[in-house]
Amino acid sequence: MLNTIKEGLFSKRALGAQSSAAAARRLLGPLALVKVVDGSERPQGFTSLDMGFFVAELPQWLPRFWRDGLLARAESRWGSLRFVQKRFGVDEEAIVLRCLFLASPCPPRSLRLPVPLILGLTAGDENCQVLMEDLPNVGKLELTTPGEATVLAEHIIRLESYLAEAEGRAAIPLFRHRVLANTRRLRKLIRRTNDSSFDCSGLIMRVQALASWLEGAPMALCHNDIGPGNMAGDNVLGPDSEIRFIDFGSVSHNVIGADLHHYAAWGLDSIEQQTFFEHLSTRYAELASQPVSLVRAGAYAYGLERSVMRWWRRKERRQFPARARAFLVKIQILLSRAEAEMLLALQES
Repeated sequence: MLNTIKEGLFSKRALGAQSSAAAARRLLGPLALVKVVDGSERPQGFTSLDMGFFVAELPQWLPRFWRDGLLARAESRWGSLRFVQKRFGVDEEAIVLRCLFLASPCPPRSLRLPVPLILGLTAGDENCQVLMEDLPNVGKLELTTPGEATVLAEHIIRLESYLAEAEGRAAIPLFRHRVLANTRRLRKLIRRTNDSSFDCSGLIMRVQALASWLEGAPMALCHNDIGPGNMAGDNVLGPDSEIRFIDFGSVSHNVIGADLHHYAAWGLDSIEQQTFFEHLSTRYAELASQPVSLVRAGAYAYGLERSVMRWWRRKERRQFPARARAFLVKIQILLSRAEAEMLLALQES
């Protein structure tokens, strides 16, 4: 697959702008300059090797009325003159970005894309580089109310539809994820608890039964990591608000409801967060024309899988049986909730 990325998808050539200077010229024309801006407080994500943040500007020697006019026209067309350069390994994210690039070659701001505009993309032998719009207020969106849950559900559905459209336009099939198909890490987590009395085989059988049932569930092209850190938008959401999403390293076809998994897991922490998840999943199910029990089962099941993954990624957590036991308690609750929603879905079908 990686050879396909480098040779078939990119044909060993760049798509669009190949440098920060080229991206600035695409935004503002031949007189554009590039200014480096501080991005030290911005999270890089798991897949990024390095990132740089820039803003496109015009020379100060230009007459002010001319400079202001060019800037205003560029902002009305592009939406932002700030962009980010990100380098990452040749992996699945490169394929997703290729799809997004082909889906949005040069859109005006009025299209209201749910993702950053991709200005350029290159692939080398060892890594890829993308130049894309730098969205404001990344990681600062705190959603708590039922109304905000409704708005978020609508934007998640919009994102999933846009990803599916991009996949179709690019004619590049994206990956299919089988939720809970591999229980190897879960078995290691259970062993790490050092609890010889725990019924490991019983828990694994329950997980496998849930995974088998989900094999027949509807799927969506999911972002798979939707949460505050990967969203940008206004701090106060209303009917006309806009939420946009970043970080596409986990995109795949997944069970319906998988994009809600963070909120499903956070619902275990407080009544307020559980209420938020219930409103979020209800509206999402309405828009997806799916039973809400099926959506919640998918969210809980994928939340279980990602909880195991988070334990596995933190090597320091793997050293302590107490940490493993804490994760196992959470996993058992998520499994019980997924099973309860599965039974409801079966009764309703």
